[in-house]
Amino acid sequence: MHKITIEGGGYVYDIKLFCVYLLLRVVMALFLIKYKKGIYISLVKEF
Repeated sequence: MHKITIEGGGYVYDIKLFCVYLLLRVVMALFLIKYKKGIYISLVKEF
């Protein structure tokens, strides 16, 4: 297991888990953006 220590925080992260976490955050952000755009488009179509 590769470990990296973040200075100041004192936390030790597994690089693989951290990458998976970042990937999940990106996917969630993209999903939310698409979802919000979908709501916006549906609202525009209604009016």
